[in-house]
Amino acid sequence: MLGIWAIVVVVTSSTVVTSRQFVRFAAQGPLQVSEREFDSFWRKWWWLFVKGYHVLEFFLLTLLLGLFLRLQRGLTVGRSLVWAAIGGTAFAVSDEWHQTFVPGRGGLASDVLIDLGGVVLAVALLAALWRRLDSPGAGGA
Repeated sequence: MLGIWAIVVVVTSSTVVTSRQFVRFAAQGPLQVSEREFDSFWRKWWWLFVKGYHVLEFFLLTLLLGLFLRLQRGLTVGRSLVWAAIGGTAFAVSDEWHQTFVPGRGGLASDVLIDLGGVVLAVALLAALWRRLDSPGAGGA
């Protein structure tokens, strides 16, 4: 699953969908809004969807990496968290660098920081989950 998600991240980073294409596509959806109405909505809220996806994709990548390291490779909780954070961060940096070679895209340091939001959330969730599972009386992991 980790490998599949990493491919999804790379593919979406290699794709350019202009706002005009997106508006036309979305206006044909089940809501049946006009292009003008959707364009007005998109101009106000694009950042929530686009930047939110950055957080989501790196949250999932880091979460899957942490689970893989802990459950499949048998690393300790601490090592799993550290290596998941390093791996998620390295992937975020390399993904933004990769986008500098994609026509119509550009790698942004601000996007790396947004990606790191997802990394931090995943590491925090895993730490809380594993702490709870490893606490006395929880059955341990």
